[in-house]
Amino acid sequence: MDSYKLQLFLHVAVVIVALGATFANPFLQGWGERHGVGATRMAMQFSSHMEKVLVIPGAILVLLFGTGLIFEDATGYKDDFPMWLGIAIAWFLVAFVAGAFVQRSNVNRAIAALDGVPDNGDFPAAYLEGQPAYAGRRWLSRLLGDRHHLPDGLEARRVVTPGSSNE
Repeated sequence: MDSYKLQLFLHVAVVIVALGATFANPFLQGWGERHGVGATRMAMQFSSHMEKVLVIPGAILVLLFGTGLIFEDATGYKDDFPMWLGIAIAWFLVAFVAGAFVQRSNVNRAIAALDGVPDNGDFPAAYLEGQPAYAGRRWLSRLLGDRHHLPDGLEARRVVTPGSSNE
């Protein structure tokens, strides 16, 4: 196997494994929120851990293998750099910076807001205020003229487990 095929394989494999795993995060968070504070806390902690051990190292490898592909003689990109590749690199860098700084701080804030809350307790206001659905409903509430009250069920969501003491 020549170096071009090896680098291409590694570049694509790392994209699929390291960055593809992040597509599960919104589903994991939604599942956690439907199952209570404890499950949501676990989902957020898992997301944070996965970013540290899989996503960030994977993104660095994607960048390194991609750079190697640019300078590979088989592509010819070092002599004639295509526009699509420049756009793809810019898109990757913007996504990496947004994920590493914006998303990481959002996840850390969510974990901090859920820290100390009982597993079957209500979601704290600090957690709800950080969620996009909450911000959208708050905006809608203000648009409709009700500046002091949010729609029912938004202030305190609680998961009720049949047969438990939290009914």
